[in-house]
Amino acid sequence: MIRSKALLAALSLSAAAAVLIGAAKPAPQPTAFNPALAYRYAAQEVRLANADGSAAVLLARLPIVQGATASVRHVAIAPLSLRQVAFVDIPSAGSQSLRIVTWTQATPGGPLTVLLDPTPLFTISGGLGANISSLDYSPDGTLLAIVSHLDGQNNEVRVFHVASRTQIGDAVQLAEFAQVVRWRAFDNSLLLRGSTGVSSLKDGVQTLLFADPQGLPFYTFNGLSPEAVFRFHDARGNTIQRWDGETVNGGQAAYTKVTDGIDPSVSCDNARMIYTRLSPKTTIAIRTLATGAEQQFSNDRSISFPAYPNGCG
Repeated sequence: MIRSKALLAALSLSAAAAVLIGAAKPAPQPTAFNPALAYRYAAQEVRLANADGSAAVLLARLPIVQGATASVRHVAIAPLSLRQVAFVDIPSAGSQSLRIVTWTQATPGGPLTVLLDPTPLFTISGGLGANISSLDYSPDGTLLAIVSHLDGQNNEVRVFHVASRTQIGDAVQLAEFAQVVRWRAFDNSLLLRGSTGVSSLKDGVQTLLFADPQGLPFYTFNGLSPEAVFRFHDARGNTIQRWDGETVNGGQAAYTKVTDGIDPSVSCDNARMIYTRLSPKTTIAIRTLATGAEQQFSNDRSISFPAYPNGCG
């Protein structure tokens, strides 16, 4: 019954989607809507936004089931030409699923038609510890990687071919525990972050790169750049630190502070970073990395995990 309600709610979006001005309530279609990034809203919606945050489209809204605090956990957006967003939902208090929602736009800048695939690509079950803790598209959007575990055990990476809806090979059991996965375009590897450190996964082999007990969200740069930005938390607060992707001294990465904040995501051309600034008030900001100049994307505190697509295609 819970699933049928969720499905009905989702399928109701398959008609022309409502545009949300300022990410608030349904309103008339603006002059042009050009999708640029995606985010989670109010812990139960997936939204698609234009570049400056002045308008958004609702892609999926799922009810929060009894015993859960959210129905949508994480969001990843494919290169924009594929018109696709993947996300993790919570269909029951003891399971999590990998879902995909797609859209079409018949006229550039015009209204969208949205379709949520009713069948999850993958589901993990086994009690309250069932966890799909992260997901990311490959740079070309054809593949989707996830990391999952059950009560901290069976920590695995799975890779799916999106078009055929099939898993590629077996799940890879991780020797170094990981909670976050990001695709590295420059060498087509997966970068993982967990409670023991940051590691690389390529051709089924996991290699620990450096110690790092935080296990918090981070984001890789695109194209030929090996860089990444990491969120850190300590007694002084939350910061976003930049790593050149190569330098490790004495088992520790060489970081450079970018700014205070959380949940960074880098634009496909590596020019901008969207992130959440917590002080003096919660604001989603877009920062030009070369100059440090910033603009406000939104001050809506219901927005979380804003994400740019990996590739520019």
